[in-house]
Amino acid sequence: DLDQMLILTVIGDRSLVSNRTKGLHYEEFVEGRRRIGQQHRINTQSIADSTGIPRETVRRKLRLLVKRGWVERAAGGSWRVTEKAVSELAPATEATFDYFLTIGNALLTKVVQ
Repeated sequence: DLDQMLILTVIGDRSLVSNRTKGLHYEEFVEGRRRIGQQHRINTQSIADSTGIPRETVRRKLRLLVKRGWVERAAGGSWRVTEKAVSELAPATEATFDYFLTIGNALLTKVVQ
């Protein structure tokens, strides 16, 4: 479900602190060697606003993500991605990084020629 993945991405993006991962390699990031800092909160309405997905649809998708164990409510009612999501999605994340590296290298090769 692409809406669920978009919602999960928005929550993950919002909860990453600026510069928290700057200079880290992928392996360090997934191993948890991230800088600690103040995370930005995101609520259901903010997710709907940033994605263009209707609020009620966001609510339904969040319930599915909670059932799967990939998101949870933080103190104050904001949403955050769970370690279970990070772990279970690691192979897909790795494949995505490989894909982007392949595209980047292909573009660099074209520029150099």
